Amino acid sequence: MKLTDITLEANKFAIDDTFINKVETIYSCKLPYIVKHILCIPDGAIDYGDRTNSMHKLPNDLVLTASEEMHSDFIGNHLLPIFDIHENDYVCYDFLKNTWCMFHTVGDYVFNGSDNLSELFESKNEIINSSTSDNPNLSMTKQSKSRAVALLLFLFLYIFGAHFFYLGQKKKAFIQIGLSIVGITFYTIWALQTNFGTQGGSIFYGMSWMLVLVSWVWGLINTLKLTKNS
Repeated sequence: MKLTDITLEANKFAIDDTFINKVETIYSCKLPYIVKHILCIPDGAIDYGDRTNSMHKLPNDLVLTASEEMHSDFIGNHLLPIFDIHENDYVCYDFLKNTWCMFHTVGDYVFNGSDNLSELFESKNEIINSSTSDNPNLSMTKQSKSRAVALLLFLFLYIFGAHFFYLGQKKKAFIQIGLSIVGITFYTIWALQTNFGTQGGSIFYGMSWMLVLVSWVWGLINTLKLTKNS
């Protein structure tokens, strides 16, 4: 089966109800039958042509754990990843808009939406065959996140995880907030012990600043990594 014939021939493959139920539960969505059939196509049944070595259908277990394994918020962006087409690029089904699109996991942004999967593969063939840096049309359609904005949010609101929320990294944002809360808690304990003349408060003072430093460095490194192509 050719890549561009997937939507025409997908219904030849039986739906694995157990797998589909897990997908719909994890992604909190109801999938149309064509998407269910596509999800259940064995990877070996698809002819990728000259893209065999660089493109493949995601295995079922990776579809179920995509957000965790790829450290990208597929679920929060209402996207179900199905095909790995390029380094950090995936063909996804947008279950909120009922459309197909490509998704870049570095920065979490969507590009090249289409109502038809076969048309997406056919019309965007040169995008799949080229790198993102060599394709000016791709750069124009990406909804990228600004590194400048992310860094400004980090510098002024990093304790609230604002930079990670902006980049669509909700889990990292909550980790940042958690580190901030623990650091503030330790600092508050030190301040109270100092105020009441209690001994041993210095350890909390040191731990609070250690957490501030670790949180700051971790947040900065991740912000730079997530916006390296912006």
